[in-house]
Formats: sequence, C-alpha cells, structure tokens
Amino acid sequence: DGEAREILEEAEAGIFYPPEDGTALAERICWLMDHSDERAEMGRRGKAYASEHCTRQAQAREMTDFLESLTEAEISVPQTQ
Repeated sequence: DGEAREILEEAEAGIFYPPEDGTALAERICWLMDHSDERAEMGRRGKAYASEHCTRQAQAREMTDFLESLTEAEISVPQTQ
C-alpha cells in the first residue's frame, strides 16, 4: 500500500497483493502470465498515464497548484515546446 499503489490504481496499470504475502504475489504473477491481453492493456494504460502525469510540465503544474494552495496567489509556469 502507499503512493505507488495509488498511482497504479488511478492508472489501472498494475496488480496488487498484501505486503509480505509471497503466495498472493505468486498468484498475481501466474495470472499475468495467463492473461496476455490484460497484461498488455495494463502496460498501455501505464504508458499513457506516465505520458500525461510524469512529464516535466505536469510536475511543474502539480507543484504550482500546490504552491498556489499555500499562498493563494497565481504563479506562472513557463510553457515548453
């Protein structure tokens, strides 16, 4: 659990298992091996999520939103091309 799981859930791009539960992990790995279409789709969704949320511009926008929430002032983020 944690931030990584939140991101994977939001992106619908991963599998989860209880921490320190090797049996559950093995079951999830076997499921992935048996479900190539779903595995590929998770990969596509993960790539799309990263392309949208993990760029420098997206990170700058997130930081700007955070700082504005603290200061309640508008901050301009330069646009890149």
